[in-house]
Amino acid sequence: MLQSLFRDRVVFVSYPKSGRTWLRAMLGNYLCLKYEGEAPTSFVDVKALSDKHKLPKVKFTHDGASMKSGLKYDRLMYGHRNYKNSKVVFVGRDVRDTLVSAYFQATKRINVYDGDIGEFAKSELYGVDKILSFYKLWHEAYQESRSFMYTSYELMHENAHRELKRVLNFMNIGVDEELVDKAVASCSFSNMKTMEKEGEGTSSAFQPADKSDSESYKTRKGKVGGYVDHLSEEDVGYIQKRAQAYGIDLGNPWMTK
Repeated sequence: MLQSLFRDRVVFVSYPKSGRTWLRAMLGNYLCLKYEGEAPTSFVDVKALSDKHKLPKVKFTHDGASMKSGLKYDRLMYGHRNYKNSKVVFVGRDVRDTLVSAYFQATKRINVYDGDIGEFAKSELYGVDKILSFYKLWHEAYQESRSFMYTSYELMHENAHRELKRVLNFMNIGVDEELVDKAVASCSFSNMKTMEKEGEGTSSAFQPADKSDSESYKTRKGKVGGYVDHLSEEDVGYIQKRAQAYGIDLGNPWMTK
């Protein structure tokens, strides 16, 4: 009982469509290999597995930015004192890629928006101001958490093995290099896509809305810089101006200008 009461608490925070599902899959795969002794056959419930083996308590959150909640950008939470006793892993992503992926999530998966991507970018409920506000608020308040770690979709693409190890070390979970390799390989984009297509996820959140429509998959493209295929020059120009107003770097939004 006492061991359960004094377990660390690790909160994984991200704006929607920033690559957290990928990290969650790799982490779950590793924990399953290490503590269950076998590879998982479906998308792992990391929270349940952590509780079972008395590992750090785990929470995954969009911290009020969920598109289903539909909060305006200026209604996001200021200050994060409720994380003062928690370790926070923040997962970031290029603002432009996040916006494009969020657009397809909103229009193809959860059906909360009906309009073109240019209008979406300017939406107070879902657009670039909401993404930038999310980062700005976290820039100002991240030190309120007990300890903080930043990773990103781009860093995971660059070296997923390294980033998974960083997360495990941050959580004080022993690192087995061979199991890290296996977890990363099992959670490659192609494997994740196959898992989703075959319905091996643990919930509807990890299933395509339409198997024949690649844009309706949770694992949609797995690409860095894919925004160029969907945003016009005018869209990109608008996003750049908004980023300048916030003083945030589009490609690495944890960086400020």
